[in-house]
Amino acid sequence: MSDDIYSDCKYPHCDSLVLHAPGACVYCDHYPERQKQRIRDRINFTGCSTPGWEKCPAERRRPLATVNRWGGNVAVTEAQLLQRDAAWAKILAELYPGTANATCVCGALKLGHAGRTGHSSWCQYRAG
Repeated sequence: MSDDIYSDCKYPHCDSLVLHAPGACVYCDHYPERQKQRIRDRINFTGCSTPGWEKCPAERRRPLATVNRWGGNVAVTEAQLLQRDAAWAKILAELYPGTANATCVCGALKLGHAGRTGHSSWCQYRAG
C-alpha cells in the first residue's frame, strides 16, 4: 500500500462523476490527469458552466444542489481542511484526555483527510 492516501482511490468523491476544477478542491487536485482530460475534452467541471463545453456528467444526471446534498461530493478548500483537522484534534483530545497530540491510527488526521473518511467506528486512535 502506498503512502499516498489517494493512490488506492479511483475517484476523488463519492460520486464518480464529480470532478472540480484545478484549485477548487484539494481532493480533486490529486487527480490532475482526470482534470486535464476534462479540459481536453471540453467537459465542464462540477459547478462550472463554460459556454460551448459539455455539461458536467454529474450535473447531467441531476441538479448541482442535489449533487452537493451529499457532503462527500462537495469541493473542499485547503482552509476548510485545516478547520476540519482542528475540529478532529479537539474531538480526539476530548476522547482521550491528556493526549492533546492524539492521531488516528490510519493517519487520517495527520494526512488531512479527516473530512473525507468521517472516521468510522472501525478507526482506532493512539496517543501522540
